[in-house]
Amino acid sequence: CLIALFAPLIAPYDPNKQVLTDRLMKPCGQHWFGTDDLGRDIFTRLLYGSRYSILLGVASTAGALIIGIFIGSISGYFGGQVDNIIMRILDVIQSMPSMLFAIIISAVLGAGFVQTIVALSVASIPGMARMMRANILSVRDMEYIEAAKSIKCKNARIIMKHVIPNALSPMIVTTANQISSNILMATGLSYIGLGVQPPTPEWGAMLT
Repeated sequence: CLIALFAPLIAPYDPNKQVLTDRLMKPCGQHWFGTDDLGRDIFTRLLYGSRYSILLGVASTAGALIIGIFIGSISGYFGGQVDNIIMRILDVIQSMPSMLFAIIISAVLGAGFVQTIVALSVASIPGMARMMRANILSVRDMEYIEAAKSIKCKNARIIMKHVIPNALSPMIVTTANQISSNILMATGLSYIGLGVQPPTPEWGAMLT
C-alpha cells in the first residue's frame, strides 16, 4: 500500500513512456526488471500497477460489502419466506464459480476499469450476504433486540442501530480475504482481455 501511495516518488521513469531502442532489455542497473516490448520500464509499471490492482480489490469488495450487508440483514432479520426467496436466488448465483460469473458480467458490460469493479462486486455479493445473514441469525434473538421490539421500535431502526453494528465484527476477516481474492480475479480478467485495458499498467494486463 505504501509503494502504491508513493509510486510517483519511487518510480524512476514514466510508466507509459516508450523507448523503442530499449525494448526487451534484460534486468540491468538502468532497468532493474528490464523493459517490455515497447521499451517501457517494467519496474516502474509494476509500482504504478499496484495502485490499480489494490484499488480494484478494495473498491469491488467495498461495493459487495455494502450490498451484501443490506441483503443479508433483510434475509437474516425477517427470516421465513423472505429468507427462503433470497437464499434460493443466492444459491443459483453461487452455483457458478465467482470467476466465471465475473467473466460473464464483464463480457456483457465490456472491458474497462469501472466495468471490472462492477463485475467483481456483483460476483462477490452472495458470499458477503450469506456471511452477514449468518451473523444476523446469531444476533436477532438477543435480549436487546427483544427490548427494542417491545418499545415498538421500527424494523429499519432496529436493523440499522442494533442488529448490523453488532453483527459486523466477523465481517472484517471475510472482507480482508475477499480483497485478495478480488485482486486475483481482476488480474485474471485483465489477462484474458476483459478487465483493465492497455496501456494502463495493471498487473494482469502486464502479464498478457
